[in-house]
Amino acid sequence: MLRRPARARRPATFRTDGNVAIHVPDLDRALSFYGGVLGFPVIERTADLVVFETGSFRLFVKKGGRRARGFIPALEVPDCGRARLYLKEAGCRIVHDWPGGKAAYFQDPFGLVLDITERNPAETPSAARRAPAAGDPARRGRGRRRPGTG
Repeated sequence: MLRRPARARRPATFRTDGNVAIHVPDLDRALSFYGGVLGFPVIERTADLVVFETGSFRLFVKKGGRRARGFIPALEVPDCGRARLYLKEAGCRIVHDWPGGKAAYFQDPFGLVLDITERNPAETPSAARRAPAAGDPARRGRGRRRPGTG
């Protein structure tokens, strides 16, 4: 049975941020499928990333690796370091830390990977759904990292 870590004074606060990431070996093929077949509008494109607006969430499609990596939902937290410690104490494994300490991938007890990202306290839930502004590190990925990259 899973329990809240004994050392935690208060549990970390987690909430979805409306982003989901996948990793694919062929970005052009993903663009053809998600943009062409499914009709999702492209809201950002770089050499290794395409971001689609799906209506209910943003889909970050990152080029990387020889195999596709499944959906990685992103969860916002007010303090990534605290959330990271809380998750480790609860038995989760941190599988990747992003530069700057504002985001990490963790593996839940079932082996599924999720993303935690430190949210900008100035953003409201409705502001989080807007298109990311160029150079806005709170929405564009803690420096140069974008949700779901790696």
